[in-house]
Amino acid sequence: ADVEAFERSFLVVLLGTAVLLVVLSHFISRGISRSLVALNAAMDRVRQGDYTAHVEVAGNDEVAQLGQTFNKMTVRISKLIGEIYETEEKKHRSDMLALQAQINPHFLYNTLNSIHWMAVLHGFDNISKMVNALVQILRYSLNSTQFDTSVKQEVEMLSPYLFIQNVRYNNGV
Repeated sequence: ADVEAFERSFLVVLLGTAVLLVVLSHFISRGISRSLVALNAAMDRVRQGDYTAHVEVAGNDEVAQLGQTFNKMTVRISKLIGEIYETEEKKHRSDMLALQAQINPHFLYNTLNSIHWMAVLHGFDNISKMVNALVQILRYSLNSTQFDTSVKQEVEMLSPYLFIQNVRYNNGV
């Protein structure tokens, strides 16, 4: 009888321990899975393009460390996207300035050409020659850099320059 009572007590304790372990493991797995579900949802937001996704991290276990690493990653991605945006914006501004720099000389050439032909039509030969000399100097200065010119090219530019100076200081003669 004592053995039978002991066996029943042992079975009740064993059954109670088993139920307690099942309940305890349920709560532990629910806590872990809740963190993983939240991390998965945040990753899905990032996959869809929301790089501001953030996971609330509690504790110091492996899942929490994974969440901290995820948060650091999304912050870094956001910073990189911002840097890329700024770089593209600067590139766009630079392209626009380069385009303007190409348009301005074109405008000057056309204007000087118009002045040249007006001078020719009205018989102002010195004005026509002076404008042509100025166009030569302008074309030379815009198309060359200071490192890729030869002495020959520099000497060739002296002729239009001296012509303009001669007209300026000799009252248009």
